[in-house]
Amino acid sequence: MGYPSIFISNQEFSSPDQNLFEMKSLKGLYFKFKKELINDLLIIENDTSFVFAHVNLALRNEIKNIKSDPEKLYSEFSFHIEKFHWGFIAFYNKKSNSLKCYNDPFGIYPLYLNKQEASFNISNDFDQLIDCLKEITFNKNALQDYFLFNYTLKSRTIFKEIKQFEGGMLYSKKGDQF
Repeated sequence: MGYPSIFISNQEFSSPDQNLFEMKSLKGLYFKFKKELINDLLIIENDTSFVFAHVNLALRNEIKNIKSDPEKLYSEFSFHIEKFHWGFIAFYNKKSNSLKCYNDPFGIYPLYLNKQEASFNISNDFDQLIDCLKEITFNKNALQDYFLFNYTLKSRTIFKEIKQFEGGMLYSKKGDQF
């Protein structure tokens, strides 16, 4: 078993090991994940919304209980936060064409963002995200952080093109606005 790779993007993915992945596309958004994760992920879809999540067991069971009305998760998210110890939740509203991606409040689950002009990639697999880039540049401040503290501070990574989700971060996209 390899790394449990998950990707959310507004551009199609291609990789040499394409047969290991499954993909769901919705109005120009692509959700790609390794097939071995199918039992660990929550994928809920109805006429108005799509929920894509990889969360701890307590929250997973609670979300399954409101499966018939995923809008409730979106509107009452603050009530569920106390059980959100690990993972991420991506909520796509089909009516408004908006995506909200929440990271756990502690930042335990690694999520990375690469945003260039109108395109974006969110992934928990840093190496695959780097492989998708044509050009990378080093972040001088992040290198200093790494040498001083043995990790980077804030949402920095070693490369300028990629940011890490901090704990409790929300990434929001509506239409072409981020």
